[in-house]
Amino acid sequence: MDREILALPILIGVLSLSGCATRALSSFENSSGVIDRVQTLNKVTAQVECHGYDDPANAQKAQSAILLMERVLNSPNFREKVKGFKFNKRGRNGNLGYSNDEVLAIVLSGTDIDTLTSAKSEQEIKDATPGVLKLKLNLDKVSPREIGHTNLETNEIFTGVDWFRDNDLCEIAGHYLHEYTHTVGFGHTFFDVFNRASSVPYGLGDIGVDVAKELTGGTCTHSPVNP
Repeated sequence: MDREILALPILIGVLSLSGCATRALSSFENSSGVIDRVQTLNKVTAQVECHGYDDPANAQKAQSAILLMERVLNSPNFREKVKGFKFNKRGRNGNLGYSNDEVLAIVLSGTDIDTLTSAKSEQEIKDATPGVLKLKLNLDKVSPREIGHTNLETNEIFTGVDWFRDNDLCEIAGHYLHEYTHTVGFGHTFFDVFNRASSVPYGLGDIGVDVAKELTGGTCTHSPVNP
């Protein structure tokens, strides 16, 4: 599955939290008034580019986790939980000044904050929100026990191979979602464990895990296309 592109036109979902130590892609604070015009999409899909998932079992597990992530993201329950979550408002663990509705719209848009805030017309906003989340997944054999991290220069999401093998679909899908929020512009600190729990990456990851477990009946071992 190395360098294979997976186009997954399924309902989108998210799940657990990740242990990455990555800064935010963008330091842009909400001041342009553009984000509040970005509509929350009814349905989103994921397009995945995989590297290092050459073992068929790993490839299948990654695909199942992405399918589950899609189901979660499109779940009304997930969206309501995000809207009701208490995000940090300031600092490196903050929400960059965006409302909960705006955070959700950004994550589901399929593009990053910098691109969205540079849009100058309604058509540019529409063009910048395809609703296709592009994830570059890389199974990391160099740091196999690490949960993962994101390279913000390439937007590659790395996952430790041992951690990947030891964890279920809910945890893996949540990890993918957590890291994806870094690629669109949200971040958190590494050492401030208490406050980072209310950051966008960790907040959405935790919510995603809960919803994923609900959707799979707590098994986290399969990802049926339909509820």
